[in-house]
Amino acid sequence: MNKSRKAIKLFLFLGIVLTSFSVNAQSYHKMLADSNRWNVGRDWGNWSTIIYKSWGDTMIDSFHYKFINKRQDVFSLGNLKFIREDTVKKQILCRVDKNSKDIVIYDFSLKVGDTINVPFSQGGFVRFKVESRTSLGSGDTFNLIVDSASTNIYPINFTWIEGIGCTSSFVYPFEGYNVDGYTSDLLCSYRNGIRTYSNPNGHPCMFFLGVEQSEKNEGQINIYPNPSNGKYSISFSEIFSGDVLIYDMIGNLKYSGKASNSIKLDLDLPVPSGIYLLKLNNGRDIYTQKLIKN
Repeated sequence: MNKSRKAIKLFLFLGIVLTSFSVNAQSYHKMLADSNRWNVGRDWGNWSTIIYKSWGDTMIDSFHYKFINKRQDVFSLGNLKFIREDTVKKQILCRVDKNSKDIVIYDFSLKVGDTINVPFSQGGFVRFKVESRTSLGSGDTFNLIVDSASTNIYPINFTWIEGIGCTSSFVYPFEGYNVDGYTSDLLCSYRNGIRTYSNPNGHPCMFFLGVEQSEKNEGQINIYPNPSNGKYSISFSEIFSGDVLIYDMIGNLKYSGKASNSIKLDLDLPVPSGIYLLKLNNGRDIYTQKLIKN
């Protein structure tokens, strides 16, 4: 009888332990997937959009890494070329090349009061401290602030969201508060084609130009009809030569062409109904205009 009770207690204890382990294992929200996309708005005096994508798969030291893709071209921001996720340690790691060591750029296991050395956009590291951590159903939110005991940099803070990244940039959280005077802001993010983040300040998912450049459109371009069934006639106030690009509202390039010494351009846009952005670049000025297809 005693042996039976002990066996029951042991069974219940193991059940509690396994349940606790299962809950903890499921509580972490992965950031990297087969397909990731981060649209970051950057203010260089005029807002523009940089699109980051995770893609590919390569083995380095028995670990799976992805590349970071920028505007369809393989690149490395700050020489960070390879990225991977450690779901056990809840970390996102990067390395410069196959022979270098991993750099931790996100650590979602940190507790309030813990510190982390964050890569600085102009080289080196800055130590930040977790000021608060809020548990949400969609992933914990971390507020970090410069550790004043370790640096003379003016007090700044930024936010991480588990499963998404930093709300000011992607690779470099510090880049959102760059000392050169420009700022950046995460506009939206997608995971396997599903939107996981929308900017809380109401910014669109895609900036093409700032206000000053957009004002160049006035009197320069006329589009008719707009809306249309996909056929547009674009007339210019002066002869235009350059790139003709059309994007959807999340930044996917839907059309690419060129105009040469044109005063008028006819387009037949074979895309689904919706709102699109026309971008014209003659190498000197850039013009944008909204297109609506019925």
